[in-house]
Amino acid sequence: MVGLTKRIRAIHVAWIAALLFFLAGQAFIARTGVEADESLPFSPLLDPKGAIYLRFFGHPWPVLLMPYLGTLKTLIYKPLIALFGTGLWTLREPMVLAGALTLPVFFLILRRVSGDRAALIGCGLLATDSMYLLTVCYDWGPVALQHLLLLSGTLFALQFFENRRLLPLAAAGFLFGLALWDKALSIWLLSSMGVAALVLCPRKMFSAATRRTVPIALLAFILGGLPILRYNLRTHWSTFRGGFTRDVHFLDKLPHLYYTLDGRGMFGWMMPMPGDSVPNPHAPGDILTAASDKISSAADHPTRDWMLYALAASLLLIPLARGRDLRTLLFCLLVFLGGWLQMALTLNAGGSVHHIVLLWPLPQAMVAVSLAAASRYLGKAAKPALAVVSAGLMISNVLVLNEYYAVLYRDGAVQAWSNAMLPLADYLKTAPAAHVLCVDWGILEPLRYLDAGKLPLEGGIDPINKPALDLADEQQLAHTLDRNDQLVVMHTKAAEQFAGIRDKLLHFAEQHGYRRQVLTTISDGFGRDIFEVCRFSKT
Repeated sequence: MVGLTKRIRAIHVAWIAALLFFLAGQAFIARTGVEADESLPFSPLLDPKGAIYLRFFGHPWPVLLMPYLGTLKTLIYKPLIALFGTGLWTLREPMVLAGALTLPVFFLILRRVSGDRAALIGCGLLATDSMYLLTVCYDWGPVALQHLLLLSGTLFALQFFENRRLLPLAAAGFLFGLALWDKALSIWLLSSMGVAALVLCPRKMFSAATRRTVPIALLAFILGGLPILRYNLRTHWSTFRGGFTRDVHFLDKLPHLYYTLDGRGMFGWMMPMPGDSVPNPHAPGDILTAASDKISSAADHPTRDWMLYALAASLLLIPLARGRDLRTLLFCLLVFLGGWLQMALTLNAGGSVHHIVLLWPLPQAMVAVSLAAASRYLGKAAKPALAVVSAGLMISNVLVLNEYYAVLYRDGAVQAWSNAMLPLADYLKTAPAAHVLCVDWGILEPLRYLDAGKLPLEGGIDPINKPALDLADEQQLAHTLDRNDQLVVMHTKAAEQFAGIRDKLLHFAEQHGYRRQVLTTISDGFGRDIFEVCRFSKT
């Protein structure tokens, strides 16, 4: 009875960690504008042409945004947008909630494979991890559903191996299939998990593969991943043939892994580096920002946490682990290495935070299990030692997370995440036009989301970074600029995302007698001009 009470209390701690994570996410929701990839999943809801369609039950359904990216998130958001409209809170709140719900699932997994000590440490480390919270909140990867689906599937798979009941097996297969549909890159972790399980537990794996279990698992997996599997059957597996081209320079991606593991991966990419010169930095305006500013200054503006060192120490402590702890550590290590090698060997993958963070929470699991295993050699000193080390790691995480918040309110986000997108959307609502031409990447999709698909948007850059407006086609350019009642939205020179697009358009206009009238310039509130809204007319 006492043991049961302790386990119940431990899960309560996990739910408290989830609540604190959810509350911390609230501080970040409105701190940036909408980024193009973040708003991409909503294209089919606001523009019917923004997806790949397949027929199910006699009707066309949007099943994929790209050959490797499914519309699971799109379908989840359809009723939410209908109820709450389009805005920052509708966009981000559900994914913060998904990230929070992943925490107790992670706790239950660690408790099954290593006990309460490891589960509590791992849950605390993940709940305070800046890379996890930021990538989940802004979810441009997308990654939030990946974490929830893969970990939930893993939990059901563990339940199956414990009691051999078929319902958890079917649930695991279905959730893994959903993860594949949500994002085909989940194959990196799914395949690595399969290989690691076969290497470490071959007898258990083969004994579980019976005439009943294998068909059920396959059928459930196919059902969950049916949209992407059906698409690939029709296209000769184009997702996996075209999307996984080998990159011979994969070792060049090691620094990105390093920067993500030590928590600094978003500085200089989503927001300026601490100390960078910003024209009009904002002073603290309320109790929260004032407290954040004081903590940031007292901690000397930290940009790195201690997780990388903790992970290195956990690997050195592996010889102290025994039994299930050792198997868990080796399993996590094999999956981590296998997943990273696959993404690193894939062209145009593995070099950004939103890919690397798919490996989470494996680093937290390894640190937690290793510390818990090592503590068993300390006798009565185990609990105090674990408390001190774990608290130190979590405080380090929180200080870096606070630094991200402090930089965002003080200096704002960089161009792709600029909050200038919000006043731009408001301006275009009051300046109706028959055509709104978006020049450069990062403009069309956020505007489509923020204005709920009501603006007559055109242009932009497609998912493989090809301009929808061919700047080399002079006849097309002339036809485009000749249209009456048209607004042209472009980045300012300092804020352009793809160098040369703006200059090519302006050069063509000048050479062919078009006069450009700048109607307004939209800034981000930090002294940085981000967008220009123009009209072109013949002189």
